[in-house]
Amino acid sequence: MSVILNGTNQFLDVATPKAAYPFSMSFWFKTADVDQGVKAIVSNDSGTSNSQNTAQLRSDAANDPIAAASYLSSWQLAYSVSPFPQNDTWHHGLVVFAGINDRRVLLDGASKGTNVGGQSAQSNNYVSIGARFRSSPSLHFAGNIAEVAFYGSAVSDANAILLAGGTNPQDVDAGNLLDYWTLFDDNTTEVGGTNLTENNSPSYASGDHPTIDLPSGPTSIEATLSGEGSMIILPRITVHQGATTLSGVGGIIVVPSVSNFFHMGSLQALPLTPIQPGWDPGCNNGANKDWSIMVPRIMDTPIGDGDHEQNEPAAADENQFNGAGIVDNIETPWFEIAHLLPRIVQDVGNLVTEQTIQCELYNADRQEPITVASITDNLGVGFTVVGVPTAPFNIASQDGLSFTIKVLQQGDLVIDGDYGFTLSTGETYTVYIIGSRIVLFPIRPEAPLKEHLIWQTKILPATSAGEQRIANRAVPRGVFEFRIKEDRKQAETILFDRQAKLLAVPAWHEPAYLTSAGAIDDLTINVGTTAYSNFYVGGYAVVFTDKYNLDALKIDSLTATTITFESGLATAHVVNTQVMPLMTGFAAPQTPMSKAVYNDQTLNVNFHIDPTPNDIADDSAFSTYNSKTFFDDPNYLPGSQIQEALRTKVYVLDNSYGDRTQFALQTRALRHSRKGFKTNTRQAAWELRQMLHFLRGRQVSFYIPTFSKDLVPNTTLIVSNSVFTMDNIGYTNNVNDRWPRQVFRMHLKDGTILTRTIQNSSEVSLSEEQLTVDTVWPYNIEPADIERCEFIEKARFDTDDIVINHITANGVAYCTVPTLEVTEDDV
Repeated sequence: MSVILNGTNQFLDVATPKAAYPFSMSFWFKTADVDQGVKAIVSNDSGTSNSQNTAQLRSDAANDPIAAASYLSSWQLAYSVSPFPQNDTWHHGLVVFAGINDRRVLLDGASKGTNVGGQSAQSNNYVSIGARFRSSPSLHFAGNIAEVAFYGSAVSDANAILLAGGTNPQDVDAGNLLDYWTLFDDNTTEVGGTNLTENNSPSYASGDHPTIDLPSGPTSIEATLSGEGSMIILPRITVHQGATTLSGVGGIIVVPSVSNFFHMGSLQALPLTPIQPGWDPGCNNGANKDWSIMVPRIMDTPIGDGDHEQNEPAAADENQFNGAGIVDNIETPWFEIAHLLPRIVQDVGNLVTEQTIQCELYNADRQEPITVASITDNLGVGFTVVGVPTAPFNIASQDGLSFTIKVLQQGDLVIDGDYGFTLSTGETYTVYIIGSRIVLFPIRPEAPLKEHLIWQTKILPATSAGEQRIANRAVPRGVFEFRIKEDRKQAETILFDRQAKLLAVPAWHEPAYLTSAGAIDDLTINVGTTAYSNFYVGGYAVVFTDKYNLDALKIDSLTATTITFESGLATAHVVNTQVMPLMTGFAAPQTPMSKAVYNDQTLNVNFHIDPTPNDIADDSAFSTYNSKTFFDDPNYLPGSQIQEALRTKVYVLDNSYGDRTQFALQTRALRHSRKGFKTNTRQAAWELRQMLHFLRGRQVSFYIPTFSKDLVPNTTLIVSNSVFTMDNIGYTNNVNDRWPRQVFRMHLKDGTILTRTIQNSSEVSLSEEQLTVDTVWPYNIEPADIERCEFIEKARFDTDDIVINHITANGVAYCTVPTLEVTEDDV
């Protein structure tokens, strides 16, 4: 592996003072683009000023060399004699700053260039990889960098040849090695004790690293052996891209590197010490992050030295991991065979938009290449494979072929295909892909579009009129009622095949609009706002110009004004193009149609929409009373009247010819009414839907006024008094200050609203009674100044199926919902 830098803003750095002259920087690098201008590969900077010593690409100079560059008030550069090769392969660079007036550069151990221009002595505090730091980073390098070593000496030409030949930096001028970062798969240090800082999330290339020898270590061991069998000595174990072979001594095989092991660090063999790596889970523990599996059993007979005898592991421990690991939850051997990843069947589910599957055919043989003799493509229509060469081809030892399989939107409705490789040895490796393509229903409905929000509430009533309510659905199911006149032929054709199958339906009632044009391959689009629409990460959206020019894409991220998709646009779209959430669901089993005598037909399609995981419940846009939602907004009525009723549960004893008897356990009748809502903006329509989600149909209660003139004073309400005198309506004898005829709101004609709670009531005469309220009147109030006095009731919706009628896509909508008064004890 190696670090990959994008040439724009990614780099690694560490603030650590380095030795004064002389010092040297060794590194491996590669890039496919040599024409980057002046770019810093590795730099030793001041961190705050122009003082710097840098290894650079210099495509601004003849032959595109690399350079050892010093800068204080002007550049002093030593250029390599040969140009930097443009072949996207690994090359070694060494820059030597031997003194104030001595700079040297070597490319691949040769092509030496020198410079003796003078510069003042510099105090440098930063090592930067892939950029120079100064007061801010610049000269960003695009490509791969690995094996960066910092020496406090002028590395000799002979040592430069060793480094360029793959000798480990720890075995070259080791006494002067100050810092060493392999950059194999992270930013940790091998020597020096200071890790690098990763800036702007650079990535690491799997399997892409120069071939570097392992550092030297103990190679001779004295041991007392007993039993029969063979023995493998592991002189040093490390996760490092090491050499493929080392010389053995006598009959002992020395293994240079072992990868992918749990709980193993460096193994230093001592005299008369029996070696059985991996048998004792408590020994030789290294950093857990460096390992992914345990060392397998490596000998048939335990080794003993006197009384020090190792115990046999249990069968499960012995055979669980054969030097390999668990990949995609499948236990498998790793070394000396090939692997096609991912191993498990790839289920793309209900495919609405293009998906990409990352794959790799990896050769885990530690010495021999493999040959792919042939390829079997049974994917069928609707797939694209990228990155696979024509067979036959070879894959080197410990190397892999990375490729992608794109599952396209267009293709067979049932996805059931496979793509495989057959090796020259006869083994086959196959990726299996299954799923189902969803057809988009791109037909715009006539207004109004009726949206049903359907909950399921179980109500357990008590004889006292109290209730226990249980919500069986946390989020509602949805039904869209579409009335289609235009494009009815295409709609009927789609339903001919897909009426019983999954469809994707745009949310026509909650669009956003492009504020700038969208070009082909754009991942991010700009919209006026993503608010007031059910866009969410992991969901889908459709960019809709018309039924022939659209993109259905999965949302990767979003902001207040942008949406970023997992794949790019396939179609160009102009400003003001609609962008809508995309729902999935099924059409109703029956689609009614009305047909005129000649060439006129209307389809009425009901789509049962799948619930989304993005619950939007929120009642913050509405008023509250007593910590609950309070509908003090006007009651919208589509007609001129609202039908109400007072109901109570009555038990009747009647044998049809004797006296009729009835009684009720409830102490009061409950009001049945309706609450209407009208919106004129996208925000108001969205807030209405949020509130309906919050109340969950019949589940959650709220407060609501009666919207009636329930109490009418007949005398002036006196300042600092709490008396309310009115005509005798029987309040004292029948209501007796009981809920819900206890709290009322007084609307004055100047817009003032006063809320009062009745404390007690009494009859003054047969024609008049008085109420005493909890708060005195703030000033004298004449009856003529009062618009109405209405009671506040506690209620709930009396249906789990709430219908919103969307008149336009920009938020003009209405709905009316039946309500039922509940007792004060209800939640």
